[in-house]
Amino acid sequence: MERRVKPDSYDFSVLRELRSRRRVTLESLSDATGISFSTLTRIETNQNQPSLSTLSALATYFGMRPAQLLEIATPRTHQVTESPEDFTDGSSRFVGWPDLELRLFRRAPGEGLNFAPPVGTSQIAWVLNGRLRARVLGQDHELPAGNALRFDASEDSEMKFVEDTEFICLTWPKAR
Repeated sequence: MERRVKPDSYDFSVLRELRSRRRVTLESLSDATGISFSTLTRIETNQNQPSLSTLSALATYFGMRPAQLLEIATPRTHQVTESPEDFTDGSSRFVGWPDLELRLFRRAPGEGLNFAPPVGTSQIAWVLNGRLRARVLGQDHELPAGNALRFDASEDSEMKFVEDTEFICLTWPKAR
């Protein structure tokens, strides 16, 4: 995606929970994976982030893919931020995770939208209040409050605002 918000770090304290569920000590995990006790302690207490080989060994031990372990270690909450660098009118808010972006827009009739989702992503536009007209691949869609439209970012699209409109855009990478 064009603008990803990457967490400062992953929260690997989840390893403690995984160990607890299996009733595994740090010593046992160290013996089974070949990762030193001190390295495991630093990872579990978020003093260090694991290398790729360490991440792979831990994921394998717990019966998952490395991407799954990263997913459960990804921070769940994020601060919503204003996005003045993207939206000069100040009527948009943004929050993102490594795998998706959520934007809240407020637009008046006739205003434009300076947001085009990156190619290779899917998008849902969900109208909370107001009304917008969307044109996707030459097909018109009228979206009153409570309606949503899902489309591929590579599809030719544009949005026009019929009245004061508040809507959410959710954008995520398409499966490859």
